[in-house]
Amino acid sequence: MKSSILTLILLFSISITYAQLPYTKVFGDSTSKPLIFLHGGPGSNAGSFELTTAQEIADMGYFVILYDRRGEGRSADLKAKYTFRQTFDDLNDLYKRFGIKRATLIGYSFGGLLATLYAEKYSDKVSSLVLVSSLLSLQDTYAAILDRSGVVFREKHDTAGLQQLQQVAGMDRSSIAFRTNCFALATKNAFFDTPHPNERAVVLNKKVKEDAVLTSLRADTSTAPGRGFWRNEHYTTIDITPKIEKLRDSHINIFAFYGKDDGLFAATQIDRLKTLIGSDHVWYLDDCAHAAFIDQQTLFMEAIASWIR
Repeated sequence: MKSSILTLILLFSISITYAQLPYTKVFGDSTSKPLIFLHGGPGSNAGSFELTTAQEIADMGYFVILYDRRGEGRSADLKAKYTFRQTFDDLNDLYKRFGIKRATLIGYSFGGLLATLYAEKYSDKVSSLVLVSSLLSLQDTYAAILDRSGVVFREKHDTAGLQQLQQVAGMDRSSIAFRTNCFALATKNAFFDTPHPNERAVVLNKKVKEDAVLTSLRADTSTAPGRGFWRNEHYTTIDITPKIEKLRDSHINIFAFYGKDDGLFAATQIDRLKTLIGSDHVWYLDDCAHAAFIDQQTLFMEAIASWIR
């Protein structure tokens, strides 16, 4: 009897975790409009969105699916290929598993790049595309990091920082080493963080920082995903803005949510995006950096509600 009750509880649980690869978790009613979250990276996971935002979005009347890509986060797989093809195959498997014909893709950072490329290839499966701090032109992002780092180092009269910057700037800009060093500069100069977080963001970031699972995942310094995608897809030179223009012309709804404190983007990149998809489709917010769905969670939920009806 107890076993039967436990089975029923598991079957009707609002939040369900699936054990098979890739690590997958769902929130909400499967008959509601499906939203699939694609996390950043390469080498990251969907944990922060899962911990802070997924249930809140589901409570608004959506079926939220998130997963860690094969070979990343909680989807450990020594046979992961780190190719767009395998990534898309796994995403197609999610569609099949949950009986989804069309879904909204929420692509965060590197996940936005993947979501855009997937939408180009499988446009019939994507109803809307939501880009959250999505990488657009990788080379423009690296240039923005270098430019802003130069400003910071000069303001601080940081001679060592300027020497480091000069060394990085002289690297092969298509290389994984250049990408790695640019993001190291971004981390060093706190380009991923807003200096003025609101009260809710402080609470949510504390929750993410103190979570045992995410702490363990952050301790994993494997470079296999980044090097794998670079070796197989040369992603350090990708620019998805032409793809966005193509998707716009194919009548896929595209929306964007970015923060003005995100040091990975120059304002000119956001202006270009506004030109491509329309200013009314882009929310560009104060007191908001890279983890935009955390930094301005209330506004993010408002945006989803207004965009995905």
